[in-house]
Amino acid sequence: MDVGPFIKLHRTKQQMKQEDLAKGIVSESYLSKIENQKTNASYKVIQMLFIRLGVHQTDDAHSIYLQQKCNEWFGMLYESSDKKQLEIKYQELQYLIEGCFSDVHILFEIYKVRYFLLIGKKTESYQQLLVLKEIMGSFNDVELFYWYKFVGNYHSLSEDYSMAINMYKQAEEKLGQLDLDKRETADLNYTMAVTYSKLRNTLEVIDYISSAMKYYRESYNLSRCAHGHILLGIAYERIRDFDKAIKNYNLADDISKLNNNSELKRLVNINLGYLHATKRESDLAIDYFEKVLEDKGATTKDQLIAITCLSEEYYHTNELDKKKAVIDRGMSILKKVDSSDKIYQFYHMKLYAHYYILTNQLSEFEQLVIDHLIPYLQRKNDYANLVTYGNLMGIHFEKRKKYKFATHYYKLANKAYEELIQL
Repeated sequence: MDVGPFIKLHRTKQQMKQEDLAKGIVSESYLSKIENQKTNASYKVIQMLFIRLGVHQTDDAHSIYLQQKCNEWFGMLYESSDKKQLEIKYQELQYLIEGCFSDVHILFEIYKVRYFLLIGKKTESYQQLLVLKEIMGSFNDVELFYWYKFVGNYHSLSEDYSMAINMYKQAEEKLGQLDLDKRETADLNYTMAVTYSKLRNTLEVIDYISSAMKYYRESYNLSRCAHGHILLGIAYERIRDFDKAIKNYNLADDISKLNNNSELKRLVNINLGYLHATKRESDLAIDYFEKVLEDKGATTKDQLIAITCLSEEYYHTNELDKKKAVIDRGMSILKKVDSSDKIYQFYHMKLYAHYYILTNQLSEFEQLVIDHLIPYLQRKNDYANLVTYGNLMGIHFEKRKKYKFATHYYKLANKAYEELIQL
């Protein structure tokens, strides 16, 4: 990396003003020129600035060593799910590289964005983005590729999928100019397929995941192959090619058995449950969702997905005792989680909507669905659930002979369905 951006990076990280760094060494305007690569400062000036910042130049041998250690860590960020091990390696590298002026330093700083996201520190990831944004004009093509990719990761985690795709497309453009490992192309294609799936852009999902899976088959990455089959299953289900969807879910299931992967098995069961619910085959849907609840390793989120789906299916089959039992179980789980956590707000609203119907608390039901649940679904462009709850409200108001309201929500459901078909 160039020395000017390196100086600017460390000054920014230390929250040091230009005047404080320049004082007694150079003028503030001259420091600005150094940082923005508009002049070449003397070796003596650079060393004085380095001393004030507490950084130093590395020799060639140490730079090669740092490159090797960074490459090991970069690889772990693709392959390891062990957060503790990732943190240990990060601390080791941070100690070795912090304050070292080396070729790999900027890439290490960019990879921190991905690292913080992986270990659940979204705020730290955002702060790192702000720091790096100050010097991104100096990034080379490789650094820009990872910058766009990891900024995309940040937006994807923030559920801003359109912005994420925009960043991934810029990463894709850069990748076409580089000679990087095939793994990078496959990983970007896989990531774009996942994001397009969130946006319900079905044809793009099939295109990108099919491309990624060629590499994963060749490299025997069974986990990615399995998740690829699940993405294909979801895509084919959305275009109502149920036979192809089931075939892909079953292929993922075969891999879960081969690897004895219970997490993957639950994901398959959840998606097969969704598929049969879509086909209005409630008995089969209930069977798959119950399998998720029977799994002792099921996460809180897995359980809430299964419970809210079961409450809907028991509504269709009119099994009110089972509906009450599963709602009680869901409420018991919700009491143990952070109610402010956005992950659980959706399940909270869905579960309480069915609870209010079951207990005949109709005004509470109307207030929850009209004031909170439907606006939430509209903000998320969740057309599938808008169809479900628009029809549910239509039926509710029709039974109460409030035909004007019933018509409004039937229209809302029909409009959502039209959007769903277009997607």
